[in-house]
Amino acid sequence: IAMDPPKHDVQRKTVTPIVAPENLAKLEGLIRQRTQNALDALPVGETFNWVERVSINLTAQMLATLFGFPFEDRTKLTHWSDVTTCELGTCGVETEEQRIKEIQECGAYMTKLFNERANSDPQPDLLSMLA
Repeated sequence: IAMDPPKHDVQRKTVTPIVAPENLAKLEGLIRQRTQNALDALPVGETFNWVERVSINLTAQMLATLFGFPFEDRTKLTHWSDVTTCELGTCGVETEEQRIKEIQECGAYMTKLFNERANSDPQPDLLSMLA
């Protein structure tokens, strides 16, 4: 985000295929199905938190797909994002030490995934493209 050409151009070129319109078009059916599933799972006749039940849920699912992140761990993506940006005491992190520990866990997890991708056949996901 805070990078200028030419370095930015090289990095952008690396990740462009995963977010290119033709690749996103291939995901249309999956996006529609996941959206339908999320909507079908909503309670009828009772109040619920739209952001938690739909927005965050769908975002985590699609980010996991784009990144090639293990789907069963997808909530870690939004959790780590929250931890890095929230005020202490508002997102399950009470101290700066706790925040640092969470960020280190994220780094270790991503490093493990990156190394796995670097040593395997290329896949059509962001982590594989970066590895």
